[in-house]
Amino acid sequence: MKYQKGKAEKNKCAKRKAIYNSAIENFAKNGFYETSMSEIAKDAGVADGTLYLYYKNKHDLLIKVFEQMVNEKLDIIQEAIKKETNALNKLYISFQYHIDLFTNNPSYVRFFVQEVRQSPDFYKRYPNFHPLKSYLDILEKLIKEAIDQNLMKDMNPRLAAQMIYGSIDFLLSEWALNKEEIPLNNIYKTVIDIFHNGMKKD
Repeated sequence: MKYQKGKAEKNKCAKRKAIYNSAIENFAKNGFYETSMSEIAKDAGVADGTLYLYYKNKHDLLIKVFEQMVNEKLDIIQEAIKKETNALNKLYISFQYHIDLFTNNPSYVRFFVQEVRQSPDFYKRYPNFHPLKSYLDILEKLIKEAIDQNLMKDMNPRLAAQMIYGSIDFLLSEWALNKEEIPLNNIYKTVIDIFHNGMKKD
């Protein structure tokens, strides 16, 4: 009986992962409004009804897939910085991982920085949906640590986190539209240099 339950759970996880990947690919390629649940189910290799076992509707699917993506990426970033004690280094590592994780998955970029946040109507319908709050909370915490360690001057950490995130988000958006014109290899180093040293000439 345990074996059967374990096998069933594995099959369930495999289906959800297939749906997750299919949703990202289809939303990124065709856009939210042009993608149907049937298309997602077909590409995931499951029956249409299977989607509704896990998600109420297409909006619910979008929200949960986006939240899962954010949580997975944050887990990777937090794992990468957990042994580092210097808060600035933690911040810079998070920049690097954020860019690397998404540029290694172009569909993730299009889904993450374009499709999810382009519709004001979506947020009117789901006012409690704040997908980036966790990421901004982590950046804010790292900036506070850097200030406490006297590695950065005193500033509004939340505003600084929003500015940092906005800069990287814009770079990823531009890259998604013009990959060949905007190489992102090691671009995080330039972001770090501007952030750390500013633009004032010595």
